Amino acid sequence: MSSRVAKRSKESLLAMFHVDWRGKLNPFLFFLLCVALWEAYVLIFNMKEVILPSPFAVGKVLVGSRLLLLRHILPTLYLVVVGFVIAVIGGILTGILIVYSPFINRTVFPLIVVSQVVPKIAVAPLLMIWFGMTDYSRLLLCFLISYFPLVINTATGLQNVDENMIRMGKVFTATKWQNFKMIMIPHALPYIFSGMKITITVSVIGVIVAEFVASQKGIGYVIIFASGHLDTALVMAALVVISVVGWILFALIEALEKIFIYWSPQE
Repeated sequence: MSSRVAKRSKESLLAMFHVDWRGKLNPFLFFLLCVALWEAYVLIFNMKEVILPSPFAVGKVLVGSRLLLLRHILPTLYLVVVGFVIAVIGGILTGILIVYSPFINRTVFPLIVVSQVVPKIAVAPLLMIWFGMTDYSRLLLCFLISYFPLVINTATGLQNVDENMIRMGKVFTATKWQNFKMIMIPHALPYIFSGMKITITVSVIGVIVAEFVASQKGIGYVIIFASGHLDTALVMAALVVISVVGWILFALIEALEKIFIYWSPQE
């Protein structure tokens, strides 16, 4: 009997530390295939670097301009993180208000939906006029672009709580706050983290768009500057940098999701 228990414990321990290397390796191999096809296309059709630089040329610029790219990625990263945090706080609070306040649901929520139809690139110049060419205007644009997914996901998560769980809370004489903290929020967490994954990627887009409109620093500024000088390799190098940063931020959100939603079955 003891040997059987020890065997099960060993199997559970191995399963905990098991890593699906095949699942991790496949995207990397596909990426290498795309890079190889890209390089072959440039060589076969003798593409000019101003139109389509080779991966080798982009990599050379990445190394040669690493200090420039590092200097400009830091302010962009700062705005992305701050804008993301503000969007998460505002989105979650708004989602809660929509669920618990019929007035907010009937009056404010339709206006929020309508605001998402307005192209944010068209709003950006207005924000620059009203708030100047400062980080505040860029943060506000980032917030407006990335705020909505958290509102929808939070409201959806809170509205789809199992009624049996709510009844069980009433049986145990749980207060409204205990019901919210112990039942509603844990149930909504998977939805909230799904919204956070969308928000972190959209936050990157929001900051880059804001830097396109008016900025003297940031990766968006580098892209506009390089485009004006027909330096396509530098444009693509900047895109690679911001893509890697966005992927790292997304991975951090996934890691936090596994920590906070520990009861969810892991792949």
